[in-house]
Amino acid sequence: MTTLLRALWLFPFALQLGRVASLLSFTTPERVGRLVQLRACDGQKEDLPCCPSSNFPLEFFKTPGNSDTPHNFGPASPLDTILYTAEQPGKSCRQRDDDKISAASVQEWIQFVRGQGVTNVVTLLNEDELDVYEEPGLKELLTQAGMSCYIAPMGDLGACDRVFDVVRQVEADGEKVVCHCTGGIGRAGRVAAAWLVHRYNLSPEVATLIVLDQAYKSGVKRLGHTEKLSGWIGYDYGFAT
Repeated sequence: MTTLLRALWLFPFALQLGRVASLLSFTTPERVGRLVQLRACDGQKEDLPCCPSSNFPLEFFKTPGNSDTPHNFGPASPLDTILYTAEQPGKSCRQRDDDKISAASVQEWIQFVRGQGVTNVVTLLNEDELDVYEEPGLKELLTQAGMSCYIAPMGDLGACDRVFDVVRQVEADGEKVVCHCTGGIGRAGRVAAAWLVHRYNLSPEVATLIVLDQAYKSGVKRLGHTEKLSGWIGYDYGFAT
């Protein structure tokens, strides 16, 4: 009986480990090569090698996305249904960079993400980027709509730990969280990969490949940058701190 109970207790962990192992088996030169071919730098296509080398870091990977994907919203990875990424609320309604984002535009974004079962929001925007919102401001609009909002500008000291704390709590509560920057491409994509490093003990390279492959399948624009990812999470010599 003790052996049976122990086996039942370990089963969820073994199942999750199996999912990770299955994903790792996909990190082949062919799969990586497909991601390489998606590379677009400054809007221009480039001739690229069919697979990465030591002088071809993963910051050169970018998925094209799909214009039909609402708000550039999609899951971080296939490993769980906790974390999602998206563009900032109201971005799709903004015509010019100096336009203010209206409360109505934010409400449309809120309605969409709530429809996906998401009730928690992590914003990576800094103070200047938050100034584009009309009164009463983004956080207040989200709070009024019954969303839990956490402000964690990516450049702030301790932002990484704050984001991890939020996502871990969301996981414990059995809820979902969306993390956004401006376009939901660079910073949000980095958080998606960082969560895989933190939660599943993956390397930055493997985590980046997984979130990019998920983005490709979901029609989401997402950028991989392993150097910035490693620096943000304090990853060094194969150990995450």
